Amino acid sequence: MPPLKVPTSRGIKLPRLRLNAPPPRGSSALNNAGRVVVRGHEFEVPEYQSEDEFLRTFKPAQGEHITAVGYTQSGKTTLMTHWVLPAREHCVVLATKRRDPVLYPTLKKLGFEMTDKPALDVEKHPLVIYRPDKTRRKNETARDVKVRLRAGYAEVLGEVEEDGGWGIYGDEIRFLAKDLKLEEELEVLWLQGSSELITMMVSTQRPVAIPTVAFESASHLFLFRTTDRRNIERIAEFEGANEALLNWLLPRLEQHEVLYIETRTGRMVRTKVEI
Repeated sequence: MPPLKVPTSRGIKLPRLRLNAPPPRGSSALNNAGRVVVRGHEFEVPEYQSEDEFLRTFKPAQGEHITAVGYTQSGKTTLMTHWVLPAREHCVVLATKRRDPVLYPTLKKLGFEMTDKPALDVEKHPLVIYRPDKTRRKNETARDVKVRLRAGYAEVLGEVEEDGGWGIYGDEIRFLAKDLKLEEELEVLWLQGSSELITMMVSTQRPVAIPTVAFESASHLFLFRTTDRRNIERIAEFEGANEALLNWLLPRLEQHEVLYIETRTGRMVRTKVEI
């Protein structure tokens, strides 16, 4: 009996396997939205870019202010410590917490030094975490502590204004502006800092609780998901015709997804902070 002939694939052309391109990692609903009509206004939903793609073009210059708005664990601190602070040659962090197991170790890995002395020395200590002692001293009242804290932060801000060229990072700027009543000192740096190449980098949970100049003077805005209409309205005050779009878009962002606005050009991009 002759041997069986086993067919081979030699000479046979198999159909080419076609794979669909991987979808973007942003909100699928937003990726597919295209143009939307909101309150009679038609808008193009901002495109989505991966973190790597976005960071290839995000190059804030010294003197350009940056403001991020988002609730706790939204990704705003990671955004600052991974996207913004590594590019600063001279920076002082205004620390407002005694302990921060996420922020402080990350900053130290970037070369920041912790100090409770408000005097700055750009040559010896270009990267500083200023954390004043909040411990109540003997015969000191709670009001006395607040006065002492205010004096320390005010001295740091004064030295930054005098030296120029610094970056300032406030992880929760509301405490400094409202609780310690440093709004006037901060506003000077927001309004006049650009000419002295001072970069203000701040984040907050509630935009209604910080000075309006934090938005008016910002060259770069990062807005995380929020459903609070008061927050959205406060943000939209500085975006004019984009108010309807922000009201529609911000509640629809996914966790860690962020809307970036380049205020001088009006350019908007959605991206995601990889936690």
